[in-house]
Amino acid sequence: MLAPAASAQPAPFLGAAGNGVVRALIIGIDQYEFTKPLKGAAADARDFETTLQKLGVRDLTVLVNNAANRKSMLAAMERLNSISHAGDLIVLTLAGHGAREPERVKGSNADGFDKSFLFGGFHPRTGPGTAERILSIEIKAWLYRLEKRGIDVLFIADTCYGGGLVRSVDPRADEITYRNGVGDTLQLVQDQLKPISTTADAFRQQADFERVTFLAAADEQTLAPEVPIPGISGRRGALSYATARAIEGTSDRDHSGVITRRKLFEYSRQVVDQFSDNRQAIWTEPTTTKAKLDFAVFRVDPKAVVPPPPPPPSRTPIRIRIVNGTGKVLSGIEQLQVPFRIVEMGERADLIWDAERREVVSPLGDVIAAGIEPHFLPGVVDRTDAVMRIAKLAESRPQSIEIQPNNAQHRDGERVQFHIKDVDQKYLILFNVSGEGTVQHLFPKPYDAARLAGQKFELPLDVRKPFGADHMVAIVSDARLEDIEQALVQVDGRRAAGYISGILQPLQSTDRNVRVGTAGLFTAP
Repeated sequence: MLAPAASAQPAPFLGAAGNGVVRALIIGIDQYEFTKPLKGAAADARDFETTLQKLGVRDLTVLVNNAANRKSMLAAMERLNSISHAGDLIVLTLAGHGAREPERVKGSNADGFDKSFLFGGFHPRTGPGTAERILSIEIKAWLYRLEKRGIDVLFIADTCYGGGLVRSVDPRADEITYRNGVGDTLQLVQDQLKPISTTADAFRQQADFERVTFLAAADEQTLAPEVPIPGISGRRGALSYATARAIEGTSDRDHSGVITRRKLFEYSRQVVDQFSDNRQAIWTEPTTTKAKLDFAVFRVDPKAVVPPPPPPPSRTPIRIRIVNGTGKVLSGIEQLQVPFRIVEMGERADLIWDAERREVVSPLGDVIAAGIEPHFLPGVVDRTDAVMRIAKLAESRPQSIEIQPNNAQHRDGERVQFHIKDVDQKYLILFNVSGEGTVQHLFPKPYDAARLAGQKFELPLDVRKPFGADHMVAIVSDARLEDIEQALVQVDGRRAAGYISGILQPLQSTDRNVRVGTAGLFTAP
């Protein structure tokens, strides 16, 4: 009697750097009983689940919403500890609310606070719900057990614990959810949590963990907003989205198949910057030495990298909400290159236009352009579409670009500097898209050397009118892209943002050695 042949398991595209098994514990919580709900944490978890499944990972524990609680997480952690061996890689992802509280072991934290991750049933004051959280020192205790046995861990915490905002949020923007749902600091009246950690665990430092690679959505001074991602419905955690794409292999810039901490950190930081409009400052560990940054986190098959998501569909209308006015004020206003439509309160908007104050506000609460009369609004629409498309393009081939001294709102006359690294013997194209849609071609000018010498390129600029948002775009390549250069020269100084996606279209099919980065600069008088 013949039996059907067993179907062959696909070769894993994702491998542990130590040649062991890849396992994952994925947690995402939107639904909270006593704390403000979130909008994208469950979707973050499902994204990781789908990504890892596509890459051949079979040992996946996924706890979403009500399935995620203290008991289920501790059980999953214990199972992973019991079955994992030296050379294995455990991927731990947490997406949901975080909190901070007065430290239990005095002197164990420089700031005096313990950090925790909150489950859906957590109660911030009294009762058994106070135990529905896990302290960072408890996770440290588990990580240390794995560390001593030679097991690698990639830990992604898409949550935040306190802090403030890089820039203030305009009240006309859509409501923004942050992954810190209990305010500044927990003040429990009665705490029923019994931690599974020791005093020694509380004093563990970064130096105690050679095999743990850690990324957090925000440092202790800033918050992590849930952000819109072009082409994806709803909001998401920018760090979860970025690291899921990094795991797919888009962070493998040199096509070696080896993803080091350096590659992972740089890719994730740039993608988070782009989708959060430079509002979010991720935290990574370890970062102390070159050897630690060059530590291999995992391997990907360069020939089997999952392609990046396609850009948003062509000519998708930009959604505008009008405040202090009605849609009648835009009657007769024709689109330029990109269509737009008016949405009502409660619908997701890509732009908010204050018809009385003549200001345009982004969904994340930045004033994009001021003094905008109705007939200038189509230029802002084209600019919005261009910025979204550039960010999506840069997702699959990011180039690091930073604003110095910081990502705050800058005032008239201040000097800022754009810093672009890893450009030695490369070609650079640098241009800006202003808030009202004007394109500025900045580099190279006819008198500039075509090929750069040196690892970094710096461009100082002084803040001047018009104020609002500027998005600087850097394209770095091995060969000179003269057609793109010339096309940008042709639109220099014109309100031509709607032509940018067409100008950059050839980059969709160009080899991945061409890198694209964008940084948002926000200014005011």
